Amino acid sequence: MGARFRKQLLAADGTRLAWHVHRDGALDQRSDADAVLLTNGVGTSENFWRFVVEGLRERHTVAHWDYRGHGASEVARSGDYSLARHVEDLEAVVDAVLALTGRRALHHVAFSMGVRVVLEAYRRRPGTSASLTLIAGGAGAPGPGFVSQRPLTREVAKAVMDVVRPAIPLANPLLKALMGSRLAYPLSRLSGVVRPGAARQDIEAMAQHMRGMDLHAFFDSVRDLLDGDSSDVLATVQVPTLVINAKRDLLMSPAEVVRLYEQLPSGARWVEFEEAGHAGLVEVGDGMA
Repeated sequence: MGARFRKQLLAADGTRLAWHVHRDGALDQRSDADAVLLTNGVGTSENFWRFVVEGLRERHTVAHWDYRGHGASEVARSGDYSLARHVEDLEAVVDAVLALTGRRALHHVAFSMGVRVVLEAYRRRPGTSASLTLIAGGAGAPGPGFVSQRPLTREVAKAVMDVVRPAIPLANPLLKALMGSRLAYPLSRLSGVVRPGAARQDIEAMAQHMRGMDLHAFFDSVRDLLDGDSSDVLATVQVPTLVINAKRDLLMSPAEVVRLYEQLPSGARWVEFEEAGHAGLVEVGDGMA
């Protein structure tokens, strides 16, 4: 088992971002191992990556980071949780990981919202990517098919979110109470969002993570994803790419993941897990690593 080293950096607006590294040996030792950077989905916690980390850490230096307002990172000092800001934050983390490892490019592994973040970072600085692994995320709007694939429904969703946003201070304590209760796991199972393969402790760990975050970080991140599309980046990708789809996903339309794959250059790889939902990283376990 390797060590876990915690680090911090300052984003452009002064927000402190948390990131950490899993590696064998001391942090200041140069290594020939390739660097892998894990980028979360919105609201998800570090434990979602535990199988991936265990599968990679013996042969790679594995880094992970927290979005602003998530985990050990600060809430945004500027109040900005836009996709563009998340991309800038990712670029800062990439620079830190490359400086630490002495590599010129790293391997991106992105989940859910992280797929859009990584694609936009690739648009800006393709030379820092050695490969892309895109898990349960699309290039367009997030959500089930009836939202992501219908422009009118997407506009309605944005309008509703804009109307309810002022109520976030009232909703925040209610969300925290729910996430801290014993209902979090059974409700996620009853909804069908979490499939049987997910261990209860993994879902409860994510619930505790969400309990500790400001609802603005989640709400504003999702709202900004409803605008724009990163599909035009796909044809420009010139590094090895793996797309992983969860066929039973209720939160990210599998059809959007298929659409992303079909727009990549030939040679991209495709893997689909028949019984995985959006929490496939912990539902499939070792199989995902």
